[in-house]
Amino acid sequence: VGDIPTILLPNDDNDNGSRRQENPHNSNQYFTFGEPHPEIFDTYRTMIQDHDLVLDLLYGAPSWTILQRHLKAASRRATTPPSTGNEAREAFDPQHPLAGRSVMYIHSGGLEGINTQLLRYKYKGLIDPDEIQLPGKDR
Repeated sequence: VGDIPTILLPNDDNDNGSRRQENPHNSNQYFTFGEPHPEIFDTYRTMIQDHDLVLDLLYGAPSWTILQRHLKAASRRATTPPSTGNEAREAFDPQHPLAGRSVMYIHSGGLEGINTQLLRYKYKGLIDPDEIQLPGKDR
């Protein structure tokens, strides 16, 4: 109660004021809606392989990609070198947008469009054609 959701920006580290970057492999940028992007596909593939969770490529995979950027940034900030010993100690950053919060993901569907999105990734040269299951094509 009284907890307002935080809108995560594409990058909370090294933000130079520019919201769009020219480099398609720069992980500090927004994504163009519907445009195939290697980082989105990496998230899509990782979520299937590691968590058995199939995400759509328009909303789910881009959302998780941005969320993972923030989680990685929080992890980098939370681990600081200790004054003595070889173990790292964790530091709590109350300013981080995910500090003290739980994350709940609501899968909202969109899976019926995956094959057409995968075709767009194929045409951009981001995936091998054998990774796409086309109608009438045996795996």
